[in-house]
Amino acid sequence: MLLMVSTCKGFLFFNSDEDSIKEEIFRHGTISTYQDSLPAKEAYFVEIDKNIYIKDYHKWVENFLIEVNGKLDYSIDEYILAKANPGFVDSLKKSDYYYLKEKGIISYDPKEGLFLGKGTKVFIPDSMMVFSIKQDILQTRLDINIPEFLCRVYQYKKVIDSFYIRIGKNEQKYLAMAGKVMNLKTRTGEGKIVRINKEPQFINPVDNKKYTGTKRDDGIVTQLPNIPWLETELDGVKYGQMIHPTTNKSTIGKAASNGCIGLRESDMWALYFYAPVNTPVRIRYDLKGIDSLGNTIYFKDIYSWKWRKPNKKESAAGESVLFNHLCYCGKD
Repeated sequence: MLLMVSTCKGFLFFNSDEDSIKEEIFRHGTISTYQDSLPAKEAYFVEIDKNIYIKDYHKWVENFLIEVNGKLDYSIDEYILAKANPGFVDSLKKSDYYYLKEKGIISYDPKEGLFLGKGTKVFIPDSMMVFSIKQDILQTRLDINIPEFLCRVYQYKKVIDSFYIRIGKNEQKYLAMAGKVMNLKTRTGEGKIVRINKEPQFINPVDNKKYTGTKRDDGIVTQLPNIPWLETELDGVKYGQMIHPTTNKSTIGKAASNGCIGLRESDMWALYFYAPVNTPVRIRYDLKGIDSLGNTIYFKDIYSWKWRKPNKKESAAGESVLFNHLCYCGKD
């Protein structure tokens, strides 16, 4: 029996025998109590009866969970399901345009990729494993350091993952969407994820026009991905500052957005599953850090804030403007 079966599309799945499940769960960074919960009477597998494509992922997982939870005396959500089936995230990450290009494939619509093939067996975790995953999620937080261009994921006070990012430009610009000149610097503060947008509209804030395609770094125009965006609330204020994918990988590590925090597509899929609503977030501006060898390192003062904490006007980037369900970072 297979937990996730290999397909001709080359997505990663793994054997469902006890030893293989334990090995995969351990390899993906979960805590040892997972192993103690397997196998259990409540755990079982559901076989997928048709191909599921990435464009249908959000609706499929919603319906799948309704069906599964109707049979359980405990409940699971999308995050628990993904943690119990690491192949989910692997499959979604492989829709990244630049990942596929490295494999010699040009994808004109990332939503058309295969998520799960017919015959895939999805693992439904037992109640002990569900409890363990929930504890992990409750102990997860995001830490973003602007001049380092880095987003760290902490769990139990330990960094378990990290992603390079792009940040807001060091300039002011008139945005037709806002109807005024806006400071484009990424805001700092402490808060949480307050909303997840699974059906974003793409609107260029400069001219306030909607767009459906994007020009990639290589000049090829493709459709936009359906990767969810995370909205932050910082120090009690919702500015509409999002964490979302960028379709231009070359802008990672640069001040290139209109204020939002951008990740490459594969990294944004991974971050999404770490950060449900209410996940704590800290966005800071620290020019000093520690490298992997324990040495002190210094980062470029992108916003000329130097060693001081930015004042409210600088950090808040002017007046609060919230564009619900929109990306106002501009055409990537």
